[in-house]
Amino acid sequence: TLKSPIKISGVQTDTLEMREPTVGDMLAAKKGNRSPEEIEIFLFANLCNIAPKDIHQMSLPDYAAMQDV
Repeated sequence: TLKSPIKISGVQTDTLEMREPTVGDMLAAKKGNRSPEEIEIFLFANLCNIAPKDIHQMSLPDYAAMQDV
């Protein structure tokens, strides 16, 4: 549950579901010329089935909680 709701596809939400990552997810995130931060955002977005731009809306406390999962 997010402390600060975000909009995903125009819908306000305070809940994200994250699936368990696979090796393929890690490899996909590391493709291209991404910084370590961009790799992490790409991976989280993929695992939550949302766009990286949606992750950009998250508050820092919510993002930190996601990192701890």
